[in-house]
Amino acid sequence: MNPLAERTRVVFSVLALIFAALLGTRLLKRADARLTTTILPLAFFVLYGPGALLLVNTAHNGLGPITP
Repeated sequence: MNPLAERTRVVFSVLALIFAALLGTRLLKRADARLTTTILPLAFFVLYGPGALLLVNTAHNGLGPITP
């Protein structure tokens, strides 16, 4: 597998786990309301931005030339 594709897969796997934890925190409502409604989602999107750029870079590079 392409190392860039593997890195992208790992990054989005970690981001999915973080998002699941964020949703779990909201469902349990054990944290401060401002923390779960403002700060944690904002922190997630700060992490998601570079992940999206990595995804775009991976898609742009592709797997190389396609030969028939």
